Amino acid sequence: MKQLVTAVMAGFLGLALTASAMAAEPLIWENQVKKPAVVVDGQRIDTDLILEEDGRILVPLRSVAEDLGCQVYWLEETKEIVVQGNHEVRMKLGESLMQVDGKQEQLAKPVRIINSRAIVPLRFVSERLGFTVAYDRENHAAYIFREKKDFYLYAHDDQFTLVVTNQSKDPINCTFSSGMTHDFVLKQNNQEIWRWSKDKAFLMMIFGKTLNPGECWVYSSKLDQEVPPGDYILEGHFMGEDGNKFTRENNPVARISYTVSDKDN
Repeated sequence: MKQLVTAVMAGFLGLALTASAMAAEPLIWENQVKKPAVVVDGQRIDTDLILEEDGRILVPLRSVAEDLGCQVYWLEETKEIVVQGNHEVRMKLGESLMQVDGKQEQLAKPVRIINSRAIVPLRFVSERLGFTVAYDRENHAAYIFREKKDFYLYAHDDQFTLVVTNQSKDPINCTFSSGMTHDFVLKQNNQEIWRWSKDKAFLMMIFGKTLNPGECWVYSSKLDQEVPPGDYILEGHFMGEDGNKFTRENNPVARISYTVSDKDN
């Protein structure tokens, strides 16, 4: 154990020395209008170093890996960064080759150091660790999920979020019969307590929208009325139809437990 701690501490020192020796790199490019965001299980990662190059999002390895419950080590003897989670990933600074469970693979971008942090391609590394990644093009954000599903539903305080993903290799063409693309419903003992769309007006029109492979649509709404403290079921509804996987008859597409405590009111 003492040798492992020593190796890890030496590794951090080695990373810092490597960073100071490398030429400074720009953190924001002139043509970058909006910095991409990274969201893990509905929670945005708090880091100031998220980059985009050639259509790929690059992130600090440790920040993302630890938020996903993985462990990150530096091995001084082999000059390797090791990430252990559902799978083991090994990579070296400045190299485009990595090992996943002992098998060699080619990285989309070489591992490099910026501001004393190892920067890696988000989707490539996350997927090799066994996680699912979907890109929200409209909001310029990458979502990382621990499970592989079509729909994800989150509740953070009074903010509800439904994420619709395309995990297939083909585009999904959805048709909407009105401007109402989604809905949230709060129930208790099978009784409807609150519905987001109630008393709202939506434009009556038919329109189509395409969800490309590896991408997602994100819908967020706020609980806009007070509800008594207690335990509830939150439902997420999706109004798009593709004649196959997505149909309105499948609603609600996701359910989670939701608790309102005394201090929330």
